[in-house]
Amino acid sequence: MFKLIETLYRLANIKRYSVHRVNQQQNVATHSFYVTTFSMLIADCDAPLCNKELVLRKAHMHDWPEAIFGDVASPTKHYNKELSALFKEVEKDAIENLCKSLPIPQNYADVMRNAKSPTIEGEIVSLADLLERLIYLKMEIDSGNKVAFDMWSDTLKNLKSPHFVKLLKKYPTAKKLFLNYFKQIKKAN
Repeated sequence: MFKLIETLYRLANIKRYSVHRVNQQQNVATHSFYVTTFSMLIADCDAPLCNKELVLRKAHMHDWPEAIFGDVASPTKHYNKELSALFKEVEKDAIENLCKSLPIPQNYADVMRNAKSPTIEGEIVSLADLLERLIYLKMEIDSGNKVAFDMWSDTLKNLKSPHFVKLLKKYPTAKKLFLNYFKQIKKAN
């Protein structure tokens, strides 16, 4: 268990957006804090009957494997199908490695593996993860980072996918939060 704790401390040193110029550096631990917070708000407002403990666990643990292999940029991770499949295998190994010293290793591994699964809890974490990205990018744009617009465009593509359109209808609080940040970006331009 002590090895896990020491490994998780790395999350505070792992930089996000490593292939982009950013004005305000963010680490994985900070990102996870906000994803957990947003997940809690969405669950409380839009899914009162969901398993809130599971929502918080999934949100908190969704990026734990990055303590082993870092935050691999999305363009790299999704460059092609073979590479994407390889990253999934690496993540699976990282999860097993992280959990092997825990009292109930399989429970923790299942939460990490299924953090964004197509369950109510996983949907909430997926939305919160994307919302956190959107808010961070808004702060970057507000600080004068023109490069953030490219990342913003990628985020918009995700939000326009049928999957996220359906989720935004299902979780109106998340939709209100997203729309608030879209309006603020439009006003800035």
